[in-house]
Amino acid sequence: MVRPKRILYIYRSLGENYGGALVDLLNVVARLDPTRYTATILLSCGDEPMTRFRRLGVETISLPLPPLRKGKSIPFLPFAVLRLWRLLRAREIALVHVNDADDAAIASMACRLIGIPCVAHMRSEMVPNKFRKLCLHWADLLIAVSEGVRGKAIQGGIPAEKVVTVYSGIDPERAKASGDGRSIRAERGISPETLVIGSVANIAPKKGYDVLIRAMAKARQDINDLACLIVGADERGLQEGLERLGVSLGLDGRVWFAGFQEDVIPYLDAMDLFVLASVDEGFGIVLLEAMACGKPVVATRVDGPSEIVEDGRTGLLVPPRDSDAMANALVELLKDPERRARMGQQGRERIETVFGPDSQMRILSSLYDQLLSRLPEKFERRGWT
Repeated sequence: MVRPKRILYIYRSLGENYGGALVDLLNVVARLDPTRYTATILLSCGDEPMTRFRRLGVETISLPLPPLRKGKSIPFLPFAVLRLWRLLRAREIALVHVNDADDAAIASMACRLIGIPCVAHMRSEMVPNKFRKLCLHWADLLIAVSEGVRGKAIQGGIPAEKVVTVYSGIDPERAKASGDGRSIRAERGISPETLVIGSVANIAPKKGYDVLIRAMAKARQDINDLACLIVGADERGLQEGLERLGVSLGLDGRVWFAGFQEDVIPYLDAMDLFVLASVDEGFGIVLLEAMACGKPVVATRVDGPSEIVEDGRTGLLVPPRDSDAMANALVELLKDPERRARMGQQGRERIETVFGPDSQMRILSSLYDQLLSRLPEKFERRGWT
């Protein structure tokens, strides 16, 4: 009987709050075929998500790795490579899958020393010259979360055959099981008749929350009984400024900040319309969650969202940074409940057929198998696979 191959997933935790990268990684390790693979998680910065992985029964260890993009970290790279190399040997790792570009160079060097493949996940947009600056071309395979991100990698000099697009997937049944929007509305004093738009993303400049708030203020000229629910961690201290912006636009008491929530499904369920105002977005896994909840969406026409949302069918796409266009899209859908319901249903169907977890895991497993099949015979004999 062939024992399962051990895969080391490297995740860079930047705080107790997390976004789509961690959600996706949790989904992947939870759905690995245990007869073929065993997962070990290495947290390269911080250990806040450790309990979430351990709930899944996954071995989780902490090993600080310096980020390559910070020049002052360069002198520490050889020591980090050596420490990782020792860990790969001790744990008999067959393949490394890096979840963050910052760790790709160290992981690639350690993998080359030991003779095992390295996969690097690209989850966000980068200017083309960043791909080589971060030494992403050292990895054996790059996984892009969207065709847009893949195109940037190729523009950055990565050979096209070395970059594969793998869309993230979610289980749509989870959205059906845990939604309870009525209690969320009641907690915040939002009446059942009020139309609620909302977004889920940590509060950061690239998420475009200022555009969303300006668009809401304009939309209220046509729809007065309108509220906005924002779910996300304020890691950069930007919430106060957004609150002041809302008050200055006459939205006092109309914009609700719920902070970080581990389970966002009840909050999505409380919304009539989901909005993603990102200036750039490599993928946007929260769009999958919103669509799985049957919500129509308004999103910006950037890389990930433009591949997830079928414009005019499951939602509407608008230019980034354009509050007027976003306001028009909000009013158009908020005034048409039948269209919203139809879009929500079509969005749920799209998740089930295109972005389900089975498709993602089938592609990932095939990629792992292809890489592992290239391992030298000497590693097979030593039992490292």
